[in-house]
Amino acid sequence: MATRHLIKGNEKAIHFTDLATIESNEAFSTFALHTTVVIVFLFGSRKLASWFRPSICDFLNEFIAMLAYCACFYSQGSSLSLKMYLFKISDVMLAHFGYTGLFFAIFLHMYICHSLNEGHGENMVILMDEGLKNTENDRYSSYLVSLIVPAHTATLIVYFLLLNLFDMIPTQPFCENSVLEPIVIVVIVCGFFCGAVLHAVLRRFHRDDKYHDVVSALIYAAVFTFSHAVIGIYAAHPFITLSRLLGCMKSININSWPIPFIIHMTLPFLGWIFASKMLRTPPSKYESIWQQRYDEELEDELNERIDLQQEQWNHGYNLRPRNNR
Repeated sequence: MATRHLIKGNEKAIHFTDLATIESNEAFSTFALHTTVVIVFLFGSRKLASWFRPSICDFLNEFIAMLAYCACFYSQGSSLSLKMYLFKISDVMLAHFGYTGLFFAIFLHMYICHSLNEGHGENMVILMDEGLKNTENDRYSSYLVSLIVPAHTATLIVYFLLLNLFDMIPTQPFCENSVLEPIVIVVIVCGFFCGAVLHAVLRRFHRDDKYHDVVSALIYAAVFTFSHAVIGIYAAHPFITLSRLLGCMKSININSWPIPFIIHMTLPFLGWIFASKMLRTPPSKYESIWQQRYDEELEDELNERIDLQQEQWNHGYNLRPRNNR
């Protein structure tokens, strides 16, 4: 049975089998062009960022990674002409090919982002969990406070300005459905469940595993498609949720934001924490690049102390008086 999705203002259902039509071909071409632009942007901008010193390079790579996520998820879920691509593209795959098309779009974009970003642009749910585990050490917290949070904030500001500068505020049902006036219990359960499922799958894969990028892209595609179908929003990734909510600021009364905002930002994290407490064996293999750097620095410091102690012991042994007969 073909999947379908009703477009706002048009009672006709557009089926996945419409791929053969001129309109759907144009939509797919739009998506392909958009994806190509994202790839070129990531390659080029990361190359430029590599010319700066490490701290600035890390900040730029975080900014670039999050901006790429914004670009990807602005294009996945209303149908617009290819001619309007540079100015208004919104949710092309969902509008024309239903949730099958949306799943494919999310999988492809997440795989591209995970492969090219090399660990930058990590899910804030994961970073918050690691931050709680490293509360006694200021070094990991400095990653969050001095680098990641400013980079993510800068991305949201730039993205919001771009939305307004190019009049790209979306008009799809996303801003008018139950996302901001939800059946609270459904949203709570969905957000919590998606966060728990994300942890249950990702914990089995180390970042350096051969199929890590494919598996992570698949689980994100499954979770995002499921949550979008149930509550109309991409759960389990607070930054992506917030970036899409920015497009609704003109059409939604700000007084209706607080409770849904808190729910969408916190429930995936609580689900992730719950799963991490329940699934303690085998130990989780998943780490962000910041946790890996932190662990590597601790290991280097430990090795330096061991080498220093060994050197001091050898020096003391050489100075020890000997009874030569």
